[in-house]
Amino acid sequence: MSDFETIKLGDVATYINGYPFKPEDRGSEGLPIIRIQDLTGNSYDLGFYNGTYPERIEINDGDILISWSGSLGVYKWNNGKALLNQHIFKVVFDKKPIDQEFFIFAVKYKLKEMASKTHGATMKHIVKKDFDNTRIPFPPLSEQKLIAKKLLLVQSMIEKHNETLSKLDDLIKARFVEMFRNEHNENVPLINLIFAGAGLSYGIVVPGNYCERGIPMIRPSDFINRGLYLDKVYRVSPEIENKYKRTRLEGNELLVQVIGQPGQIMLADERCKGMNVTRNLAVIRIDPQMANRIYVMEYMKTREAQAFMLGATKQSTLKQLPLKNLRELPIPVIDICKQNEFADFVAQVDKSKSAVQKSLDETQLLFDSLMQEYFG
Repeated sequence: MSDFETIKLGDVATYINGYPFKPEDRGSEGLPIIRIQDLTGNSYDLGFYNGTYPERIEINDGDILISWSGSLGVYKWNNGKALLNQHIFKVVFDKKPIDQEFFIFAVKYKLKEMASKTHGATMKHIVKKDFDNTRIPFPPLSEQKLIAKKLLLVQSMIEKHNETLSKLDDLIKARFVEMFRNEHNENVPLINLIFAGAGLSYGIVVPGNYCERGIPMIRPSDFINRGLYLDKVYRVSPEIENKYKRTRLEGNELLVQVIGQPGQIMLADERCKGMNVTRNLAVIRIDPQMANRIYVMEYMKTREAQAFMLGATKQSTLKQLPLKNLRELPIPVIDICKQNEFADFVAQVDKSKSAVQKSLDETQLLFDSLMQEYFG
């Protein structure tokens, strides 16, 4: 914990909860109704309200919002006049002088602590009393501004690194389109490009117990910010892993998420040799005589391939892409020399991405350490 005096969140500001709009209140005209998913970027069906409303639920540019149910988060609103739905607080700074940027960073850090105090069987939420009693550091206002300025600078560096990575990914996509958009060869099912006899297999059904000295297993959550992070891999006993030899990795496979969020494509590298995968991943072993795995991976990210996989997904409680359908994914037949040329280009871009990713990791580490220093 920092050496600053602390203050309860309830003594800093007033927190106004949004209004419980009903489905029939949502229309196509009026002011936008802002829900949690509209803050997190997971909304695709923004609704509007064209009636009278309590003035307290109106939000405008610069307002600070805190989602306290389901997905916890703190946000600065900058998308014009709108109306606040329930499960989100609007912060009114009417009690103590506090720098708003400092407040955002403090709450962002404390949300991890609050998450351990959530209640509810289905929709996890923070009890207002627990929220109000959460303490944050409260240095003099001038010190708050200096801390916020430093954190904003480091945060800006993180954003720029992520933007650069995104542009490099776009460069690969653009090169793919440039090289292959005029190719009109026939399609072949994905299974035709796989080593004879390899087939497609689901990974390991993860048991409840964790084996500290067991065989590492790759999960979709191990792929973060376009990279594979193996420092916190889940492990399973050798006895269990030995039953799933078909999905044991050599370090040169494509991994496709088939349960949960089907269609996510990942690439195993040499670090993965000897590891295995969890049940929600399928292992694809591309025969280099038939196709280049980098070409296949990039094609599987295209709109056409993603539409095929989405269309083949069973829309149950837990979405699942059956392997029998994945096997039939049509892949355009392209001259292998041209595929290899594209893979060489990707390798060069990946070198740049690795350098940027290293800088991003270092900057993120700095940001996390500063957050711990100031708010831990």
